[in-house]
Amino acid sequence: MKEIFVSLNAGEVSPLMVCRLDVERRAAGMEEVKNLLVLEHGGVAKRPGMEMVKAVETADEGSRLVPHEAKMTDPAVLWMFDRRLYTVRHGAVVPDAFTATAFSGAAARDLQYTQVNDIVFCAHPEVHPFRLELAPGAAQVALKELTLTQQPWETLVQQEATVQYVPAGTGVDDAVTLKADRDLFAAAMAGKEWIRLTIHCNEYTARLKAEPDAIGEKNDVGTAVYHEPGARMYQEVADGNVVGGVWRYLYECMRTYGGPTKDGRQMSDCYLQGQIAMYPRYVDGDWEIRTTGLWGASYVLMRSYDTRADDADWRRWDWHAVKSFEQLTDMSQISRNTSSSTTTGEGASSTTQSSGMAVARPNYQFSGTESKPCHLMLVITRIVPADVATGSKDGKVMVTIKACDRPYTLQVQSVQNARQATAKLGKQYLQGISPGYTRYWSFGAFGPKNGFPSAIAFHENRLYFAGTRGKPQTVYGSTVDDYANFWMSSLDDSALALTILSRNRNAVQWMLSANGLLVGTGSNEWLLHGGGNGGAVTPQSFSISLQSSVGSADVQPVQAPNSALFVARGGGDVFETAFTYESASYHATSLSVLAEHLLRDAGGAVEMAYQMLPWPMIWVVARDGRLFCCSYNKDQGVVAWSRHEVDAGEPVLFRSVCVTHDPTDGEASGYDMVYLSAWLPESGRAALLRMRWKPEARLAADVLDGVQHAVRARMVSLPVDVYGGALQHTMSDVKRACNMGVRLHAGSSLQVGIAGEGMRAVDFKDGGRWGFVMTPCGFKRDLRFVVEHDGLEEMSLLAVTLDWNIRK
Repeated sequence: MKEIFVSLNAGEVSPLMVCRLDVERRAAGMEEVKNLLVLEHGGVAKRPGMEMVKAVETADEGSRLVPHEAKMTDPAVLWMFDRRLYTVRHGAVVPDAFTATAFSGAAARDLQYTQVNDIVFCAHPEVHPFRLELAPGAAQVALKELTLTQQPWETLVQQEATVQYVPAGTGVDDAVTLKADRDLFAAAMAGKEWIRLTIHCNEYTARLKAEPDAIGEKNDVGTAVYHEPGARMYQEVADGNVVGGVWRYLYECMRTYGGPTKDGRQMSDCYLQGQIAMYPRYVDGDWEIRTTGLWGASYVLMRSYDTRADDADWRRWDWHAVKSFEQLTDMSQISRNTSSSTTTGEGASSTTQSSGMAVARPNYQFSGTESKPCHLMLVITRIVPADVATGSKDGKVMVTIKACDRPYTLQVQSVQNARQATAKLGKQYLQGISPGYTRYWSFGAFGPKNGFPSAIAFHENRLYFAGTRGKPQTVYGSTVDDYANFWMSSLDDSALALTILSRNRNAVQWMLSANGLLVGTGSNEWLLHGGGNGGAVTPQSFSISLQSSVGSADVQPVQAPNSALFVARGGGDVFETAFTYESASYHATSLSVLAEHLLRDAGGAVEMAYQMLPWPMIWVVARDGRLFCCSYNKDQGVVAWSRHEVDAGEPVLFRSVCVTHDPTDGEASGYDMVYLSAWLPESGRAALLRMRWKPEARLAADVLDGVQHAVRARMVSLPVDVYGGALQHTMSDVKRACNMGVRLHAGSSLQVGIAGEGMRAVDFKDGGRWGFVMTPCGFKRDLRFVVEHDGLEEMSLLAVTLDWNIRK
């Protein structure tokens, strides 16, 4: 019987597939495929040789590679081990330049990352999120903690414990003593933990009384921006007590054109000269302005989101006009009949009630709500003196800031015991904190109390974190385009904290941006997407839907064309999940179901990388240091596994893998480059290796320490059998091979044979691609052929022929 094997693209399959003659992939599968890449065309090719880029003596067995590819034409790799981080550019480690880190190689394995432009954002369960910055052409990476301008919080609801806060003074920089009625604090919180106190603020009313004066307009760019003439004009009254009264002049730009002032600020050539009627007041909620009687003036309500952290002088804050109102006609013409209207001020909804004639001097009532904390200030820009016939003005302008719950952010500085700690305000406030008690408090979502996020992703211009110890199923998203801001509100672009509601509380293991945000937990895979018709995720419009129930390992997933690849819990299987329009959801399929022995026998996968060019492949590093490759072409139905090792005289244990583009002369090419980090136990070294596919750069041998080592390729078939036809099957029959033939695409030498019978060199006559050899052997029930290549040359095999017969 003569059989030809022209399809070898099922790769290595499980021993459990030996008897599955009815499965198509069994006929194309092999018992062993080592150092051979399965081609989507049907044949196999020996992998390129690995070149040692650098080796460093160290006692640290672990290491981690992080790709940094801000531009395809300028790729870099970050090599992390033994609390050091090296930069690799153009296939070489930048000499004498490394960045100190807090990670051993083993700890670096838990790192997950996502890249936004030229910054790599990182998450690790033991440290605060950080970022890696590498400028174009730079030799050294800058490692910086991701300083959050607004913290995410553990909870926003009332707590069982009561916290007393006692400031040391009245200033904004004074220390605050925190005392709890139960154990809350731990020594590890000092300098690292944040706490939020929500303090109830009573209603505040400022009653402004006018006195005769006049203010005109000023058009003088050269005049100093601020001036304090000391004229006592208005008094600010709170709860019956005078709390202010010295006027200041404020020149505020009301347009966007003009030239610079003496201090260099770009200002308009038109300024409003105004007197402060109400100094800046902190507002975090509702406010109201009401006028009564005769007051004859023009007012402007100003808003600023700045704090003393931006500038100690509030007069230099960025102020914007919210609303203006005036009463400037002849006071003797005021009538007392009423009318009403509704208006909307910039940034806040408001309602206006007026009394008087339609064109006469009105009175007003404005109300608004601030969606985020700010300061409001009232400026008077013009005053009309009281009419002689009517006497002095009797009107009032009242500003009421409604009662609200005001949050204060503090960082724990020291811990005295489990119930007492000292903290400091995390940012500048207009006024210091006053002593009191609250049950509305919260520790930060990221910190010693709740742990740090272990998963990270970038999706829809938000930076997402998840997988903390305290909130294992909560996903935190930053505000849009502000990746360090986690302030939550009802605005569509504000931050969000969404908790997956499932039957079990398994932690988020990974996240990946796809058609929505894919989220893998220890038991399920979910999709976070916008509510409605495919809109963006917002605090008010979102959906978290179950996609599959495979369960995920804490291995960072990789993106492939039209699918995502992740490791199942336990590490023994690699799954693809792809969106299907039939079910309108993601469907998960195992890629290793027919070769499950590879990863499971190696302790499970710990890292993956996807190579697109010249052929699509998935590189997988196992826990015990073995390296596997899966040729993966979904469109062609190719999923073929192979194992890879280096025979260099000492064990080479792989620890990490990543893929970058391999440019040519600064231009994009049709090839990727694979980097691998490894541990050489006999010499006690961490090594960085690379594989290149470019024809002019591809190596036919592994080169370590300048010494060439042959890439020993080997392929062993499954038992040769027949299924169907007149013979039905031959599994139990005794068989014998007569001769073999091979068809090469590249290379000039090969050894073939029957398992257990020795190997013979193939005779390629006249330099042809076909070669044949006699393979006499005894009768066997399991007849397997073997193909080997250990030469210092490239080799690709397209077909194998085998003549065999059955003993009758």
